[in-house]
Amino acid sequence: MIKEASKDFAGFMAELDGEAVLVEVYTPLCVPCQDLKKNILPNVADKVTVLTVNAAENLEGLNIIQGSIGSITSVPVLALFRNGGLCGVHRGTMTLEELEEFIEE
Repeated sequence: MIKEASKDFAGFMAELDGEAVLVEVYTPLCVPCQDLKKNILPNVADKVTVLTVNAAENLEGLNIIQGSIGSITSVPVLALFRNGGLCGVHRGTMTLEELEEFIEE
């Protein structure tokens, strides 16, 4: 499942509590972000819950992610959470094969 992350703190934190949650931080004008969102992320949505965070509109979600991974200076950024804990971070785009490896680590 792919869904836009909640814009309130409590809702966003609850969404991160899933067994495996992949968060994509993006901006609407970022072409690699849109390609990742439309062409690659749907292929892993059966393995993990995918939350997308629009960095231009969801400042609460952006602040929560930055609190976990540090400053975000460019997008896309992918952060993998398992049961609410951060498991990995990838900055930049990736292929489907790279994403599948990232999720399985």
